[in-house]
Amino acid sequence: MDNNDLVVVSEGEATIFYPPNNARLKYNASEIFSRDLNFSSGNGLKSIRFFKEIPIDFKITMNDFSKESCKLISKNANFNKLDNFNYEITNYYNIEEFNEKFDIIDLEIYNNSPIKYLESAIKLLSNENGLLALTFPDMGILAGNAYYDNCFATYGSIKLGNNDVTHESAIRIVLNTINLIASRHKKFIEPMISVYNNNYIKIYIQIIKNPLKAKNNAIKNSMMTFNCINCGFLKNYYNYYSLNNNNSNNNNLFEFKFQCNYCKSLIPKMTGPFWAGAMHNSIFIEKLLTIYNNNDLNLNNLQVIKKIELILKELKEIPFFFKPSTLASILKCPKTPSLLQFSNRLEQLGYNVSPTHCASSALKTDAPWETVCTVMEQFKAEIINYEN
Repeated sequence: MDNNDLVVVSEGEATIFYPPNNARLKYNASEIFSRDLNFSSGNGLKSIRFFKEIPIDFKITMNDFSKESCKLISKNANFNKLDNFNYEITNYYNIEEFNEKFDIIDLEIYNNSPIKYLESAIKLLSNENGLLALTFPDMGILAGNAYYDNCFATYGSIKLGNNDVTHESAIRIVLNTINLIASRHKKFIEPMISVYNNNYIKIYIQIIKNPLKAKNNAIKNSMMTFNCINCGFLKNYYNYYSLNNNNSNNNNLFEFKFQCNYCKSLIPKMTGPFWAGAMHNSIFIEKLLTIYNNNDLNLNNLQVIKKIELILKELKEIPFFFKPSTLASILKCPKTPSLLQFSNRLEQLGYNVSPTHCASSALKTDAPWETVCTVMEQFKAEIINYEN
């Protein structure tokens, strides 16, 4: 690869070469969020930053399917004087060719889902709380109003489609799939942080070996979601019948009724399965913010900090959210109340409310949908009375 065909760029403490006309290997400034939480890529930038910015001893194996990419990684490693660091550059197409266990595995396949490599990656993780980092760029399959068949074929889920919560549902589809695959190996997952950013999903999950918890986790943390096409109502039905077979619960999947609780519509749309548990670990995120705020690693990316702070505010145990603007349209409220007005009204009723990083102008709450709709109806009546 001739130097005349390459462009030089600096990010963090690293400086690399990249070919501007090669989409797979070029530098993408918009993905700095991913790199500030990552350490592996086709041009080596993330790995190099990891070496130059983390003051501890470790080994990194940088693998890529492309020989051209491996040559570029080697060139960039030499340019950044990594001779004294412990690293290896490999060109394996089948990652099961590795004969060692890893504490952290990062899978980022250019423009493709890493799902087909997931089982191999889980096998290669150390059994003691290995960390798996995954990037999912296939948002057209995971979210939106197309490729329903592709989503089901790839992830085994029926997606919510063109819905306000489509990006969070995409995260929950991915987490559910990973958890089911891990359970085959008597392991379960604990998400550390799950991020929707621009047009991709980035997740960090701990994979933990425990046969009993693996089975229970696969059952307890999976749900199907009923979506009322008429009023937008979302109701989650949990797959924990075998864990609670002596207790009746109206959220039980085996007691599902094809009728909307709010508007009584008989037009159901059953979606899922989705991950029903928390998408983030608050302790992990707080430590992450401490590192950023103390600037221990010389990281000054305000975009990353704001995103992480927003994620920390999210209600962890509440799947999905709603947009007051959408609800106002459904209930024909002439003016949408502000997020502050709506959240204050719900909090006065004793419910918890938070923002979400998956959508702007949206709220997470543990209030029942009937209560949320009642609050909007109250705003509607107040606005109409005021205007008259």
